[in-house]
Amino acid sequence: MTQFVLVPGAWLGGWVWRKVRIRLEAAGHAVSTPTLTGLGERSHLAGPAIRLETHIADVANVVEREGLDELVLVGHSYAGIVATAVADRLPGRVARLVLVGGSVPCDGRSLFDISPPAFRQVVEADARRAGDGQGWPIPAPDELGRYLSVADMTDADREWFWANAAPHPIRTLRERLHLTGAGAEIPSTYVRCLADEALAGVSTMPPSGWAVRTIRSGHWPMVSRPDELTDILREAAEMAAPLPQSMAMMR
Repeated sequence: MTQFVLVPGAWLGGWVWRKVRIRLEAAGHAVSTPTLTGLGERSHLAGPAIRLETHIADVANVVEREGLDELVLVGHSYAGIVATAVADRLPGRVARLVLVGGSVPCDGRSLFDISPPAFRQVVEADARRAGDGQGWPIPAPDELGRYLSVADMTDADREWFWANAAPHPIRTLRERLHLTGAGAEIPSTYVRCLADEALAGVSTMPPSGWAVRTIRSGHWPMVSRPDELTDILREAAEMAAPLPQSMAMMR
């Protein structure tokens, strides 16, 4: 049995992992799907004070308060930054880090910094049109589909997805990530979403030594390809070696 912590990306809450969670739990694993402040069932807490640090603390607190150990920590898209930061702060608790889609986080850089320049322009403009400039509403499917692939979602999935999405706190995208390097040796997996990459015309290159897996999916394989993503996560659990005693003592 492996403990998984699955962190959702922009606009989303823990609800987006429902299909994968059901499959992992059916295979005997324990699964936590924390929702970041200002999103999902915590959308009533939305406001300008929400920072990247807020979201990092959201996940780190779940790991520490629930006493989770030797876990597989999974971050999707934006949440790859959050998960990477949590692994950096709690390296003795994370057996394997898995990033699904998006860019690989870099120390000293924000999500805007590691994304194409046009991305920031679009996001900032959308936020201003929304009124307060603090939250980024999810674009309509046709508009979002110009940048992130949603073509493999069913109509029912799209209705569910957009009905539950909430404006993402934009400050979290502007703020730079700060890493100590403590989590640099944690074994890691990067999951490439091929339909998404074909649309964007780019391919993320993870650091040397990372395992790389592919899914022929759009940007949200937990919605459109849950079986394939679950198989990759189960493999990640099998690859997660017991932590050395020296790392376990870092808690």
